[in-house]
Amino acid sequence: MEFRNKTAIASGAASGMGLLFSECWTQAGGNVVMCDVNEDKLSEKVAEINAAGNGRAVGVLCVEEHDALATKAQPNVHDVRIVYDHFHSAKMG
Repeated sequence: MEFRNKTAIASGAASGMGLLFSECWTQAGGNVVMCDVNEDKLSEKVAEINAAGNGRAVGVLCVEEHDALATKAQPNVHDVRIVYDHFHSAKMG
């Protein structure tokens, strides 16, 4: 799969598996909208990913449900290929 110019949305993305997914996606050249409830950690990780110079990361503070996330992320989202919902799967487990 070609990742360049493809976008993923990842929740729970400031740490753990959500962060790993975001890092791997952008290392492959894709872009990611990272959503998390921890604003400070999210900002830090978005900056680290963007400093690496591969794909682009955008952080969205995630305090509402996914419909609100999509609305907030819309100006930055192009060609979404995957939604990685680690936050909700972790809450259920």
